[in-house]
Amino acid sequence: MKIISRRIPLLIAVSAFIIFFTLSALSLLLPFKRSFFSSILTPGSLFGQESPAFLPEKHDYVLVIDESGSMKQNDPQYLRRDAAKLFIYLAETLNKGNRVLISGFGQKTNIYLPMTEISGNEGKISQAIDSIESSQSYTDMKGALEYIKKELDFRTEKNKTVLIFLTDGALTIDDIPPQVQEPQKPSRERPGKPPKEDGAGIIGDAIDNSYMPDTDKTSESNDKNFIKGYGSSTATEDETENESDVPKRESDFLEFYKKELLKLCEEYNYSEIVIHPIAFTKEADISLLESIADITGGICYNPQKAKDLRVSFIEILGNISSRFIKIMDQPDSSPMSGDIEINGYIKELVAIGLKNNYASVPSVKLFDPKGIAAVFEEYTDEDIFKIGKMISPSEGKWSYQINGDAIFVYDISQPVPSEPQFELYAADAIIPVEVNISGVLLEKTEGKENPEDVLADFAVSATVKSPSCDEYTLTDLNDGGTGGDLIANDGNFTAIFDRTSQQGYYEINYEVKHMPTDSISARALNFEVAKFPVKIISVQPLEEYYMPDEEIKIVVQVKKDIEDGNSDDFAGLIFSAGATSQQGIVTKDILLLDNGQGADDVSGDGLYSAVFAGPSLPGSYRIDYFISGGEILSRPACTGFYSLFEIRSVQNAGAEIKNSYFTGEPASVTVDIKNIYQPENPLVYSSASLSYTLTKPDGTLSYGSLFDDGNLQNSDIEGGDGIYSALIKDLEQTGKYEIEIEGSFFPQTSPAPQSEAQTTSAIYINAAEAFYKYYQIKNVPESILLDEGQAESIIDFVILSAASDDSNISLDSAYLSSGTISAAQKSNVVESSPDGANVSTTETKQSAAMPLKASVLKSSEIIKAGIENSVSIEIEISPGTKAGNYILHLPIKIGENTTKILEFDIEIARSSPPYMIIAVIAAGVVLFAGIILLVYFLYIRPRKMFY
Repeated sequence: MKIISRRIPLLIAVSAFIIFFTLSALSLLLPFKRSFFSSILTPGSLFGQESPAFLPEKHDYVLVIDESGSMKQNDPQYLRRDAAKLFIYLAETLNKGNRVLISGFGQKTNIYLPMTEISGNEGKISQAIDSIESSQSYTDMKGALEYIKKELDFRTEKNKTVLIFLTDGALTIDDIPPQVQEPQKPSRERPGKPPKEDGAGIIGDAIDNSYMPDTDKTSESNDKNFIKGYGSSTATEDETENESDVPKRESDFLEFYKKELLKLCEEYNYSEIVIHPIAFTKEADISLLESIADITGGICYNPQKAKDLRVSFIEILGNISSRFIKIMDQPDSSPMSGDIEINGYIKELVAIGLKNNYASVPSVKLFDPKGIAAVFEEYTDEDIFKIGKMISPSEGKWSYQINGDAIFVYDISQPVPSEPQFELYAADAIIPVEVNISGVLLEKTEGKENPEDVLADFAVSATVKSPSCDEYTLTDLNDGGTGGDLIANDGNFTAIFDRTSQQGYYEINYEVKHMPTDSISARALNFEVAKFPVKIISVQPLEEYYMPDEEIKIVVQVKKDIEDGNSDDFAGLIFSAGATSQQGIVTKDILLLDNGQGADDVSGDGLYSAVFAGPSLPGSYRIDYFISGGEILSRPACTGFYSLFEIRSVQNAGAEIKNSYFTGEPASVTVDIKNIYQPENPLVYSSASLSYTLTKPDGTLSYGSLFDDGNLQNSDIEGGDGIYSALIKDLEQTGKYEIEIEGSFFPQTSPAPQSEAQTTSAIYINAAEAFYKYYQIKNVPESILLDEGQAESIIDFVILSAASDDSNISLDSAYLSSGTISAAQKSNVVESSPDGANVSTTETKQSAAMPLKASVLKSSEIIKAGIENSVSIEIEISPGTKAGNYILHLPIKIGENTTKILEFDIEIARSSPPYMIIAVIAAGVVLFAGIILLVYFLYIRPRKMFY
């Protein structure tokens, strides 16, 4: 045992090493096998590449900026430095906790600042950005991105990463350093391999953290000839004789270089690093840089002049943060001034003044709606810009005065491009284009009580760029419940895009304009289109509504695409489905088969089937259909066709109980079926049938039905309004009552009656609710008799409490009214639940009320929980109250909100004056004496005389 125990640590160490080595090797393979592994290992791999994530998350920003000599001409004033500084400072102003890496590249890659926290290191960051020069030869894009990728892979903490890649290079063969090693081509020598005495290969410079070929830097012309010769610096005789095919060789090498560069971008994409290329000037290789953006989920920007660079940087930040931005150029030397309207949903305002030719020292001033100069919560004072930040600015009209170019940044809402939600689609797919700005509906704005009033402040549009660079503007994004929009005024603006016949990458640029501030929030999203030789059509599901956990059959019909010459070949194609809800993915990779087994009825009939175990949570669901496999792509491509349905149950209908906490009083239950799930979009219904089962505290049951007949005896107020009601009586026990509601109805999608064939499936209702009766009043006298002159009386009764806590008891405004309580009136009460939410009032017709004094005796001010409580109430009749029949109203209040009015018949007898009392007594004495005398003379005296 001792020997084994000694070996255990060694075994653990060896096992850990093997696991680590295996995972490391796998991590090296995975980027090149992305199409296979990404669908297995990457969460949400089916979903589109949104560019990029929201700013509230911490970000790692990576600036990779061209330092080639051509920048001396294109950016002689180093305005790219100023733009980079503004980007970094503003990014940290909008959201704290970010990091930045600063680098420059050309023939080599310089790391001027490794990954560093922005806050607290502003001086180092400015110094690093100022180190960017315009002095390097060549523009080795691939070498720069390779070296930066290695740096990023070494991070122990990885935040959301955005890389800004700025270059003015057109990437010709002359831009590639000669010493870049490439694989051996047929009958060719490797290009650019230097002599041994000059060093070999690519090495890193440990002193200045640079990445560069170790070469003779004094012979640039020889280096270029070296590449063109694809061998030594002196061309051989054979190469001289075949000089005519040298351009072809250069073209092959350049294409190979670009191919390797894009393969590297696939690794960036696998690592979830978004690259935003800035193609500076019209000479830049727009096509290549756009491909880099497409692959990594970024956007390519193309500023023509150096002064436009800051706009590109700001647009990138706006894309990341979803902030609403307005940029203004100063027209002359006078400071700019004006007003801006601040709504209640604006959470933050940032104002920026930028140095320009008119203002060498920029300044920023804001004034609140009262005209008072604003004090910024944060203020950044740099030579080239000033940044002021206001948190929760007060609603109203603000004014500004800015010297220099101006930028306003508003935190209003985060427009979320929620559609398209997949990264790959089949050709000719019909794709919804949708932006969600529902966040503004959560804030209150003065004078804008309705959602449509708030949403009227925004205009939403989108521009789609096709692979051939054709642009389509979608101005019909709306939130009116039409044109693909499902629910009106919910903050989702939707349109439909169907021009997807071209294969390749598409770019959608969303623009949300806030009219009161004239600011714009821009977001972008990429998706790819692939062509398949078949099309699929959804056959099932057919129903609009399903019960929770109900199995749902999925069937699609696969048809040949007659426009495709290879339409007869189905081999290797895989058909699948995935279900999503408003909360995200429910399930994916549901395999559809045509094998005559399981859910499929007949093999080879072109109908591919599966069974989806329906979700248990109510709500809206969507099934999308996918094609993959074959020689096209192993990643699933969404067809654009989908099925919509809803899971509905009683939880959506909602049973409302109006109940008194005193026993003996009825409870009303209502079910609103017209507003099931979507109160904003009521359904038309027919053939509803609802019933209830009531379980009393002692376990006995009672039954009844719910009606929509407008009969008050059923507690229904209006017939035919879709609200079914019942009045539950016989509630004499204290404790918990449980009610189960069952039934079904058939919703319709339009007010017109439907035929039997058109009627949709029934929605079944089956759910339970509960209510309580806490107090039972016992031994209450039916009537009270008082004399007209009597000043006070005591009423005794018992309150049985089933509550868990003791409660105070009190009286509110006891009074008398003339008349006698009828049998019907004895049920008229004022009821209130403890939270005051449900109050039911019925009126008793009465003449003028006569107040009286009533109070709970000191010995009975607390109702003890769980026992019978004797209660005594002392009442005092107001002087001068006439004799007659009255109703005594006693509002009994237990706790804070539970109230019941007790009502008694009370008779006040007429009282007599003192002389009448004396006369009656005297008459009584005389009558009594007369009776005695009569008995004496008629009975006693004759007997004595007889004897």
